[in-house]
Amino acid sequence: MMFGYRDIFRYFQCCNCNCLQIEEFPGNISKYYPDQYYSHEPISKNGKLKRYLINLSNEYAIHGRGFIGRFLYGRHRTNRILRSLSSLQLTQDTSILDIGCGVGTLLYFLRELGFKNLLGIDPFNKKDVEYPNGVKILKKEISEVDGQWDLIMLHHSFEHLPDPKKTLETVFALLNAGGDCVIRTPIVPCYA
Repeated sequence: MMFGYRDIFRYFQCCNCNCLQIEEFPGNISKYYPDQYYSHEPISKNGKLKRYLINLSNEYAIHGRGFIGRFLYGRHRTNRILRSLSSLQLTQDTSILDIGCGVGTLLYFLRELGFKNLLGIDPFNKKDVEYPNGVKILKKEISEVDGQWDLIMLHHSFEHLPDPKKTLETVFALLNAGGDCVIRTPIVPCYA
């Protein structure tokens, strides 16, 4: 409905957590992720002052530090996601894989905070993306990822995957011992 296709899909709802899942994935699912899809919006080229203020806000969101960041917290849309990571004791050396990250906005801001080992994947991107700050976003499926990761994130992407069980098995195989997986999904009732 978001893009006027008027296609109808059946969903089922988990009786334990209220998560919604599509019943049958369409064969042409990439049709529903056009350039205008929210996670494909390009990262805006803000001026130095605005980037500095965003970084202060993000620093507060993830580490809970900074008076100015606390004041600015909530005015930037990545803060809710960053706040969900605040209990994980992340360091700048934490290796982070973001699955279904679109253009990689969250990873871009994590890199601006000093995180070094970041990778994003999204099979619905048109091509690979590499930002001047070193963040790479690859047009890949999770089954095509190598390496071991301290943190694997799926922010509002898990419910878009056709085989949740296989995805979780792959995530488990890619996690370092003691690593974390963060999955955020919409639940009912919610705006989505």
